[in-house]
Amino acid sequence: MRTLEVFRLVDTNYTLLASYAEDALIRAEPFDALEFRLGILWGR
Repeated sequence: MRTLEVFRLVDTNYTLLASYAEDALIRAEPFDALEFRLGILWGR
């Protein structure tokens, strides 16, 4: 399974904000102005 995990740096630690899989439709910061399907990253 292919996944995309989104983290935010808080002080000196990274915090997981979201995890998306396969061909999910996402808006992930810091690019949340854009909505896209993950499949385009995997060449689908």
